[in-house]
Formats: sequence, C-alpha cells, structure tokens
Amino acid sequence: MKLWQCVFHQVSYYLHYQTLIADTVHFVPIGLCRKWLESGPFQWIFGSKSSENIVVVDEDYNAALLHLKELNSEYETINITGGATFSHAISSLSFCSDGSKGRILAWLAMAGQEFMTKLEESDPMALLIMLHWAVLLMNLDDLWWARNAGRRLLEDVAVALEKTSFEARPIGPPRWAETLDWARSVSKQRESTNPIGS
Repeated sequence: MKLWQCVFHQVSYYLHYQTLIADTVHFVPIGLCRKWLESGPFQWIFGSKSSENIVVVDEDYNAALLHLKELNSEYETINITGGATFSHAISSLSFCSDGSKGRILAWLAMAGQEFMTKLEESDPMALLIMLHWAVLLMNLDDLWWARNAGRRLLEDVAVALEKTSFEARPIGPPRWAETLDWARSVSKQRESTNPIGS
C-alpha cells in the first residue's frame, strides 16, 4: 500500500471518528481542558501563535496554488464531476497554508469526504491537489513524528499521478508535468537542508 493510500485510510478513520463524537462533544466543556491542551503534547495545535507554530509559505507556493486553480478550471471543462469538490479542496489548502501548523493537518478534514472519495478513485485532479498538500506537509519536518512525511508522500503521489494522468487523459500533460517538476524541486531543496533519515 502506497503512503498516499495510507493517508487516505487514516483520514477516513478520522472522519468516521469525528462523526461518532460529534454528538458527545457537548458533554466535555473545552474550558476544562484548555490549559492542558495549550501546554501539553498538543500545544503546537492549541497553543499560542508563537513564531515556531506559524506556517510561512513562499511566493512560489502561492503561485503554485494559483496555477493549481487554473489547472482545475481546465480539468472541469473535460470532467464535469468534482469541480466544486476540487475548488473547495484548493481553497481549503490556501487557507491552511497561512496560519498555525495545526491547519496543515486540519486540511485533511476540511477537504471533505467527496474529495477523499475522488482521491481513493485516483482521480488525477485529486492526486494533483494532494501533491500540493504534501509540499505543505514538509513544513512539519521539525516535528519528529512528521519528519520527511511530506517528501515521502509527495513521491508516492507523483508516481501515482504519472501513472493515471499521463496515460490517456486529454488534459495537457506538459502543464501538469511542470507542477510535478516544481513539487520535486521543492522536495530536493528540502532534502539538501534536512536529509531523509536525519
């Protein structure tokens, strides 16, 4: 099983868990847990907005998101299903690229169940969006449990994308290939500063 498929399954479990606890959350007031959440092991999600907890993406990433929106618009003209789903996932990705690091993981839930279904079906646009999330995930390399996950996910998704989108799709592969090249160059740049296994 590829890493992106593992991520999909974990997200599915998360979404089912969220549904399960949605009705029981009102029994535990968040105020009772706030101090522990802000100072405990999950402080990077619930704690203050310190500079170590803030995601700062460069202009290249923002340009890549704009390019992704264009590719989605083109994709919608040939594939009428999923346009709104993909637009929502891209908008959510843009939101998660500015703010606390916790937003990066929150994107998995924000993208929604329809997006996850498209991802499970190996829809090329869903994979392309996931590729951008993998680049964003590299911002969590300073967390021991997330180190190198973005780069590994990126490569798995890139391989899956190459297999599905370039085989017999009418969408212009050169524009998609540019996106793959960009993502892999970001990965190589991060690799030089933080080698896998370190």
